[in-house]
Amino acid sequence: TSFENQYAQYGIFSVLLTIIAHTKMFYTTCVVILVLQISLSDAAFDACTNYTSMKYVDRRAVQNQLEIGSINPISDDFLESGWYRIESAAGENMPTEPPGSLRCGTWYPIWLNGTLPTTIGEEIVGQVCLQGFTKNCSLTWNIDIKYCSGDYLVYNLVRSETTSSGYCFGTEAVTATIETPSTSIATNTDDPINGILSYLYSLF
Repeated sequence: TSFENQYAQYGIFSVLLTIIAHTKMFYTTCVVILVLQISLSDAAFDACTNYTSMKYVDRRAVQNQLEIGSINPISDDFLESGWYRIESAAGENMPTEPPGSLRCGTWYPIWLNGTLPTTIGEEIVGQVCLQGFTKNCSLTWNIDIKYCSGDYLVYNLVRSETTSSGYCFGTEAVTATIETPSTSIATNTDDPINGILSYLYSLF
């Protein structure tokens, strides 16, 4: 009887060990499959074909001075993070030097503190700076930038944490017609007088 009891206990223990072993194998298999799926998904994703076209791009050019009171500043704290392609006659390159306060259609321009990729397929992690009124680089964070075949760039933009701040793209000035609820104002955003008045206005 004692032998039978020991055998029975051993049998139960053996069964439990078998169940545990199979359970571990099952979970290990699941983890391996999940990792493979993630790896294949990442390999299949191509930022050069999976991007969103950036809106209101012309206003983001370095030479576009924000005219306070005539139009709302670009505010990329509402931007949905993701890959973007810039398509504009003003240019697609993010400036690599501080653009100046009230440039790029916003209060606080965001520029690239580094260099852009120049080789097809090259992808970099670049540091961007938010320019304030007293500092060229008040805040920093990183974004991905890729150079695509077809001679264009895509940017993996991150939502800004600062209201009335915006990413800069291009350098050319844009003459545009700004629509407001009451009137339509034709503006040349490269007018130096407008720039001086806007800057003086910001001091008060």
